[in-house]
Formats: sequence, C-alpha cells, structure tokens
Amino acid sequence: MPALTPWQRTRACSLFGRIDEGASIGSLDKSSDLLTSLKQNLNDVLNSRPGCCQSSPELGVVDFNDATGSSVDISASVCKAIQQCIENFDPRIKSVDVATFNKDSDPLTLFFKVKAHIQFEDIDSVVNFNIQLDDSSRYQLR
Repeated sequence: MPALTPWQRTRACSLFGRIDEGASIGSLDKSSDLLTSLKQNLNDVLNSRPGCCQSSPELGVVDFNDATGSSVDISASVCKAIQQCIENFDPRIKSVDVATFNKDSDPLTLFFKVKAHIQFEDIDSVVNFNIQLDDSSRYQLR
C-alpha cells in the first residue's frame, strides 16, 4: 500500500511523488530529485485552471483566452499570473521573476523565461527555465 511506504526526509519529492506507487525509494541525487519534482509540480500547477480544485479555488493560471478580454497588456498579466501561481503553490520556491521572450523561428508562440530562488533543506540555489504556451493552451516547461 503506497500510503504506508516509508519516506526518507532527505528525498526532495512532493507529496504526490511520495505516494505514487511508481516512485522509487532508492537513494538518488538530491538536487536532481528536487529539480524533477519541481518540474512535475509546476507542470501540474500551471496547467490547472482557477476553479478546478474545490479545496483551493485559486489554484492554477487563468486561461490565455480569458486573459485577453480583461487586460490591455496580455503578456504582463500572464507573467504576473504565472509568478503568483508558482509562488503560492510551491513552497520550495521563495521568489520568482517571469518575463516573456520571442523566438524568431516561432513568432506565434508565447515563451516565458522564469528565474526562481529555491530554498529546500540544505539546497539554496537559483534555477532558470523556460515555459512555452503550446497550441492547446498548456504550459510546457523546458
């Protein structure tokens, strides 16, 4: 039974990673484990929509199509929504900066550059990653 599986505090997995039956209990590289866990959690959180979770109605990022009617500067409002979502729903991340950037090879796709300060147990570092908003309005971490 997954809920009775022993969990080592040194593992950097999220709650869902720990109760997943497929999660390995072996000793893995702690920082690699943490980054994998962060990516998975951010994929889940960013691709949720506000109102889809009864216990936390504000979880998620507003649908891009919904954001277009409410703001003149769409990219700034989406950046702010991504930043707030990450800071509110991953306690391992302490501060986030989100900015848009363009790729000449793909001018119709929205790209976001995220700089996040991670503090978890003895790990204190800054990570950078890119997020792409795909054709299905899903955020993909790169």
